[in-house]
Amino acid sequence: MKNEYYDTLNLKSDEKVLEIYRDRNRYVQEAQEALIEILKNRNLYEQAIEEEESEYIEQEELEQETIQDFERNLFGKYFSNIEFAQNSLNKGEYFSADFSVIQKRFVLSRIAIVIGMLAAISFFMFLITREYESDLILFWAIPSLLLSLLLIVGIKGQKSTKSSLRLVRKNNLDIDLTIQMKDNQITVNYPFKYEYYWTYRQNVKPRIRQVELFIFIYERDEMIISLNETLDASKTPPPHWDFISDEKMVTKSKFSFTNYAFKSPNLYKLQKILDGIKEQS
Repeated sequence: MKNEYYDTLNLKSDEKVLEIYRDRNRYVQEAQEALIEILKNRNLYEQAIEEEESEYIEQEELEQETIQDFERNLFGKYFSNIEFAQNSLNKGEYFSADFSVIQKRFVLSRIAIVIGMLAAISFFMFLITREYESDLILFWAIPSLLLSLLLIVGIKGQKSTKSSLRLVRKNNLDIDLTIQMKDNQITVNYPFKYEYYWTYRQNVKPRIRQVELFIFIYERDEMIISLNETLDASKTPPPHWDFISDEKMVTKSKFSFTNYAFKSPNLYKLQKILDGIKEQS
């Protein structure tokens, strides 16, 4: 059966056919097959393959340069993943950081901090006005002062959800990732499956978007740990992490942890160490 795309594509010049071949994924399967047949008939197929391989190598080199520039800005110097993991190993410990476990108490403490901060600002504004009338004191100053105490409650609540994550080498063979919570401990033995993604976190102001990082850790193909980190608004997404849309952000992990903006970006470091260990294995 004659390919319906052959005659049309065969009218194109050699240069145009090669150009279409480089962008062939935009075309249906029958058109791609016609392109290959035309290239072979014109003795151009080997040239098309060579150009494609050359373009692929150039793209890989460009991506690698982008990653290296990103990591130089982040760590001060670029190291291979293996070098970075080896240099990070100190007295049997690759990585250590604090996260907060996401649970009901964590959410309530975050709400308490927000309300407490707003109330503290309101009380400060009252003091600036110097309008010390009885009605203002009763309906503005006293409620603001009392609600500002929620800031202390919220901070204490945040501290109670604090968890420490450590990646340690117990001996030459065994590596453990351990998360120590207040009343529980999770330990995952390496090798384990892990994935890392980024997405945008939408704030109240629609023009401000912050990058959110996620590392998912699996045990026997079941996601058990989700590590999340929100970067400050000046930080850009890591070029070597895959984007994940909100629709696909159904983690279903048993344990979720978070680290908020303006702290040192820990998940970049953890990802590079894990990649280094994996490459060294």
